[in-house]
Amino acid sequence: MATGGERLPLRDDWTCSVRRGVGDWPGYVAEELFPVPLVPVCTPALAKGLRNPRDLSKATLIVVAHLRAQWTWWFGAAGLTAAIQPAGEVVFESSPMAIKAVLDGVGVAVAQLPYVSDALAAGRLVSPFPIVSSRYESWYLVYRPARKEDPALLAFRDWLLSEAQMQRRDYEKVVSPVSLARRMKLRSRKRG
Repeated sequence: MATGGERLPLRDDWTCSVRRGVGDWPGYVAEELFPVPLVPVCTPALAKGLRNPRDLSKATLIVVAHLRAQWTWWFGAAGLTAAIQPAGEVVFESSPMAIKAVLDGVGVAVAQLPYVSDALAAGRLVSPFPIVSSRYESWYLVYRPARKEDPALLAFRDWLLSEAQMQRRDYEKVVSPVSLARRMKLRSRKRG
């Protein structure tokens, strides 16, 4: 087993890899597991001071160095064309470190839903704004075609696909209320 994210190249001696991307790895089979929706997250205490996305100018933004564009994508989904100048910014080298900082109340991060769904469901984190950014990326199981009949791969694949299905259901629990809240706000604006 190896870690390293997208910066670690695929190796021929690996049975398989789980990768985030667009599913285009020449010479490999890529089976989509689940999408990568992005949501802003923070502690419930920090969320009390955040009423709309522009309020992030009063917050500390938590950024993962190689995923900095995720904030830009989320700001675009929120309809903000000009960059927000936050009160502060803390940069981490990995998503787990950034999420730990969010859980400790350091600031607000835009996170990939799989990394925070348990904390959201438990109420340790909240999404202060009902806006989800859906990008073109997904998580994939990737393997060489020559390994497609490998019994170990088949057993792992079946287990992983069933876990991915449960993750999709968890997304619906988290994303649907956020989307519903956004639709309700839009309806109330149209009425007012």
